[in-house]
Amino acid sequence: MAECLEARLTVQPAEARPREEFFAVGTLVNAGAEPVTLNLAPLSAPSLALEIVEPHGTPVLLPPPPVPGGEVRTVELAPGQGYTVQFAGFVPQWVPVGTYRARLRYVYHASTPSPREWTGQVVSDWTEFRIIP
Repeated sequence: MAECLEARLTVQPAEARPREEFFAVGTLVNAGAEPVTLNLAPLSAPSLALEIVEPHGTPVLLPPPPVPGGEVRTVELAPGQGYTVQFAGFVPQWVPVGTYRARLRYVYHASTPSPREWTGQVVSDWTEFRIIP
């Protein structure tokens, strides 16, 4: 079922001085012919949903996600429908000045998935942003 889900990510602005100005928008789109159900837990925090690397590929460590609650949130996507998540100020203050690449990463595996439940991994293309001095 991995081929039916597409991931997209934009980061605005392309460069900024204060790290809190960066804003990431990720979208998962059902590119298949049947409805799919997404578990939203993998999109609940930047450290789960975003992969950020330095120019040489070294991962940027993000703060841990919050402790999950008891409620399991899901969304059903019809064919062609998307689900968008936003992460304002996702770049930690300790990340040094420089150019970075980021991508949306959705990973979900269920031991006994329901018939429409999407499982697998999908990533967006890389997008670049720069922290200026």
